Amino acid sequence: MNEPLFNSLLLPTIALGLPLGASMDAPRPVSAESQSSRKAVCAEVSIAINGRSAAVHIRTQSAPSTGETRIELPLRAPRQSVFFGFDAALRRSVLDRAIPLESARARSIYTQEVGSGNAAAVAASEPSDSMIAQVQSPGRQDPTKVIFHFVSPVDPVQGLVLTPNSRSLRNCGVFVSASKYQVLPTVAVGGRRLEFKSGPSGWQARLKGDDLPLAGDISVTGGTLARQAWISWSDIDDAGQMVNPTFFVADNVLSGDLGAKPRPTVTAVTDGSGRRIAYRVVTAAGGRWSLVGPAPASNRVRVALSDGSSQTYTLDYDAFPNFGPGIFWARPLVDDLMRSPARRAEGLDLALRYRMLGPHMSYLLLQKLGQYRRAGLQPPPDVERDAERENEVPSREPPKSPPVPKRPSS
Repeated sequence: MNEPLFNSLLLPTIALGLPLGASMDAPRPVSAESQSSRKAVCAEVSIAINGRSAAVHIRTQSAPSTGETRIELPLRAPRQSVFFGFDAALRRSVLDRAIPLESARARSIYTQEVGSGNAAAVAASEPSDSMIAQVQSPGRQDPTKVIFHFVSPVDPVQGLVLTPNSRSLRNCGVFVSASKYQVLPTVAVGGRRLEFKSGPSGWQARLKGDDLPLAGDISVTGGTLARQAWISWSDIDDAGQMVNPTFFVADNVLSGDLGAKPRPTVTAVTDGSGRRIAYRVVTAAGGRWSLVGPAPASNRVRVALSDGSSQTYTLDYDAFPNFGPGIFWARPLVDDLMRSPARRAEGLDLALRYRMLGPHMSYLLLQKLGQYRRAGLQPPPDVERDAERENEVPSREPPKSPPVPKRPSS
């Protein structure tokens, strides 16, 4: 990240209350059940609740088609959600991750590849709470499979609610995992409460589809956090370093009954050495809010308030990837950069780093390595790796063991 972008991180804080990435060249909104669309079946909704954020993964499939298949996100994304991925199966049954691009360019490449008889997919979010995907895969005889990914804040008062777009949504299993809770939240599907059970990777609850309609909302409410502050990360690089480390201070920074007194605001956040840290505010119901920003080198942050008081938090490290805090931090930056023609390249790079959509952006997925090279795009790692394997191109390096996360020294 270059110096001009870093300076923009130190601007006054803003509330994060943003719509999903709107696209000026988005595919025409078409319901998944309209006559011009293939009827999509929601196979599973997976919700990974990690403190005050949730990563939602919705897997769908539609009937085989020799033409273009349009698939709509089967549930509405809650307010302040951000899309951070779209997968489709263009290479047999392999699900590949699409790349974010400016919508006009994504649409142009998609149209060109489809016109040449090649497989391709494009997906763009609506201005509010949905996403439309268009998939073209000539000669395919099996169902079209896609996965939508987005992150949402879990409001400490209102919780998280996912509403189906159709009353006849069938075969939709629900899987929920929860971490960072001392008292687990309540999860219900259409008013039916799901019971959490302890599993190898934490607390889990499941509802099988069993060819039944998804009757009502999926809701996550209540729960008490086991800790208030932590450092999250989205991936581990080849050297074992955390990618996109981000601190998160949870919702009760300003808890308590203040009566008629005005609520104090945050005036500064510093690390263990007193150095100022950039931060942003994530708002919640009831006047509550949380703080998010790039992780400090130390594992402590001090929050100074306008009434002269302060609070110090010790930051624990997440054991598993958590995309939410980093995306909540980076999304306003991507929006600002994409509004400036001179800095759009920076905005696209930052969106790619976090896998998210920004303003006037869409996801694009192509089938073969040659298609990406022809379009001047860096292909997803799996496409490049599989192309090398098919051509029997030897790897330059011996296989490596999966890296282990390295925590920065305090």
